[in-house]
Amino acid sequence: MTDRLLLLADDLTGCLDAAVQFSRAGVSVLVTAENPVAITDSGPGVVAADLESRHLAPAQAAARVEECVRAAARAGIQRFYKKTDSTLRGNVGAELGSLIRATGFQELYFVPALPDANRITRGGIQYVEGLPLDRSRYARDAADPVREASVEAIIASQTSVSVTVVSRGADPAPALLSARRPVIVVFDAETNGDLEVIARLLADRGDAGPRTLARRAAPTQSRPSRSSVFLPLHGKVGWTPA
Repeated sequence: MTDRLLLLADDLTGCLDAAVQFSRAGVSVLVTAENPVAITDSGPGVVAADLESRHLAPAQAAARVEECVRAAARAGIQRFYKKTDSTLRGNVGAELGSLIRATGFQELYFVPALPDANRITRGGIQYVEGLPLDRSRYARDAADPVREASVEAIIASQTSVSVTVVSRGADPAPALLSARRPVIVVFDAETNGDLEVIARLLADRGDAGPRTLARRAAPTQSRPSRSSVFLPLHGKVGWTPA
């Protein structure tokens, strides 16, 4: 199988949560928590790596992502799907920056909303149960308190990669025209319908989205990647929330 994908997660729960979406699509999945992750040039369609990096120092988390991505690249994997926490705890910025640097890609699409859990993104601000993230119960999280509600600010606190926000239902093309590359494109979304709109907008660009769309990114042996509905193509990376 040449159309393989590396799924990166910062904890085991999130890793399994995203991996099962691919399994349900009939794709073989290997879940591994070994560190460093060993990736061969043949094997299952998806390698789901639990990096256990959420509670590390940002530099350590970034190093784990880079090491794993480079190992995958050596094995011929060029498609990546990043699992993050939808309350943006942990090392989101550091890991995002490391992923985009390690791949050399110029665009990364990030959809942090998870409407089914009442976690939405509006005007680039993350809301949880109707409250801005920094006023939610996650602001008091014992291990990883969240001090910001702005997705851009959270990312920028750990990486210098530029960030641009795309409004609900908007086409990302105008934002990309003026963005400094490499760039992380954050999408507003408040409903599952919004996620479907984003999927359609990115179908030709081929980027993965949130958990609810993970099955659309499933690797396949029977069709070329450009013909699939929602696949990361060479030169792009996707993100999915908890």
